[in-house]
Amino acid sequence: MHPVFQKLKTDPDNSFVVEHSKFEYFPHALAFHPEIEILEVIQGSGTLFVGDYIGNFNSGDLILIGSNVPHLWHSEEKYIQAENQFTEVIFIGFNPEIFDNLFQLPEAKNIVHLVKMAQRGIRVTGKVRDDISALMKSISMSRGVSRITLLLSILELFSSIRNPILLSGPAVNYSVNNDDMDRLNKVYKYVIENHHNEILLSHAASIANLSTPAF
Repeated sequence: MHPVFQKLKTDPDNSFVVEHSKFEYFPHALAFHPEIEILEVIQGSGTLFVGDYIGNFNSGDLILIGSNVPHLWHSEEKYIQAENQFTEVIFIGFNPEIFDNLFQLPEAKNIVHLVKMAQRGIRVTGKVRDDISALMKSISMSRGVSRITLLLSILELFSSIRNPILLSGPAVNYSVNNDDMDRLNKVYKYVIENHHNEILLSHAASIANLSTPAF
């Protein structure tokens, strides 16, 4: 398993990506890309890796992941093995640079703060999740300028959360480094293959060629 740099492709009529997709299961690739990712899991479950976070994802989850943060969505085995199971998501990927001028305005300060927090990954729940979900469905069917206004509304709702659920630790530096990505890949692969058993910190550290305290 090797890290995959993804440059999301936009068509000539759009400045960012919006996809409503159905597929069998998530590809088994650790990924990072300059675009901020917003993903709603309509149907599906499995293990989510965001930076140094490892946890489960399920239908109904809505996650925001920052620029160049290594992450991996690993579908549960039943989606990989069974032919009658499918995964359904709504995905938004946008480069924050498209809003560079807007982010200079004082009215956008909360969204600017959100973009910084997104480097840790954010899970949203409750009524705000429901409100964002409704906008996710709308943006997946929208065209033209309404896509931009809907995206800003989604970001504003994220930024309105007083105590967001942050996934990854605050001390991790997500500069893209091939050696670090290789270490992450090895650890993620170990966790995926052994998630039903006891995960040993010392073993994970040795796989990453680090001491247990350094890990």
